[in-house]
Amino acid sequence: MPIYRQIADVLEAEILESRDIGKPWSELALSSRFGVNRHTLRRAVDVLVSGGLVRRQRGVGIHVLPGAIDYKLSPATRFTMMIEDSGHSADTRILRKTVTCATDDIAQQLGLEAGDQMIAIEAVRSVDEQPFCVQSQFLPYAIVPYVAADYNEGSLHGFLADRGGIKLGRLGSMISTMLPDEGDAQLLRIDPSQPVLQVRSLNMDTATGRPVEYCVTRFRGDRLELRVQFPG
Repeated sequence: MPIYRQIADVLEAEILESRDIGKPWSELALSSRFGVNRHTLRRAVDVLVSGGLVRRQRGVGIHVLPGAIDYKLSPATRFTMMIEDSGHSADTRILRKTVTCATDDIAQQLGLEAGDQMIAIEAVRSVDEQPFCVQSQFLPYAIVPYVAADYNEGSLHGFLADRGGIKLGRLGSMISTMLPDEGDAQLLRIDPSQPVLQVRSLNMDTATGRPVEYCVTRFRGDRLELRVQFPG
């Protein structure tokens, strides 16, 4: 077996055992550790990059990637519960929360008139203390005004269920890939050249069928495997 493959196998085993995503690796340090030139080391790293285990960042080093999360896109919408049920920790940090006027496109999604008041929330969500996605959430102010005043942390859907008795269900989602803007790239701790997976979802009150939340989520593409399940 070529030496670069042997090095790749050793590093892969170490990654899968510990998933140490702390300090980036140095090519120079790894070359010294294995007693090979940097060309051979780079071929070994190429194998790991192809396998989705690491990524290179120019001027920084080689990052070990967290394991992908099996994320189910289903009628249920409770992000925190879904993540915790799969054995991971989840956290939400609210960046901004404002009451503003609905734009034409968001008003159409929520069944509002353009210019009607809506609540806009920007948040970053982490899994196992690592950035997982950035969310933009929009809700009709007239239906859930207490969100603007009292929601400050944790699961928004859990808050709606506990405070307003509103259980949300996913009405539909659109999935696409895109490059992140500078702000999202910083929040997700990725290079701006690394694509994100964007999911636009409309969530309704399961009791009344009325739209309550339009959500645009930008996921780190290297942190999830999106599972779409169909009844039957």
